[in-house]
Amino acid sequence: MAITMSDKPEDVRCDREAIGERRLMAAVLEDALAVLATAARTPSDRRLQAETWNWIMAYDREWPFSFDNVCESLDLDPDTLRTRVQQLESATVSRGWQRSHRENAPAPRQLRLVS
Repeated sequence: MAITMSDKPEDVRCDREAIGERRLMAAVLEDALAVLATAARTPSDRRLQAETWNWIMAYDREWPFSFDNVCESLDLDPDTLRTRVQQLESATVSRGWQRSHRENAPAPRQLRLVS
């Protein structure tokens, strides 16, 4: 998104607000992926991961910061990203890696927003 100069100051303000909203949405999505990629060692970690999974799996178009709306505002297909995150989680579980039981073990995958 390019900021274009116009004769109206409110147009520039709207462009800046849109850029700020997109940055915030990107940060929300990045944080969610980091939560899922991090080992859950405590009950609160597991609860946060469960809440993150619920956020990703919910098909919600009404809440501005729903997974679907965040993805679409970032020009990402929510269903494709949702499927990719599920595939990564399935691959992790199928390899027998136990996130909640290995101390200081890094996640065996990287979650990226690139195709």
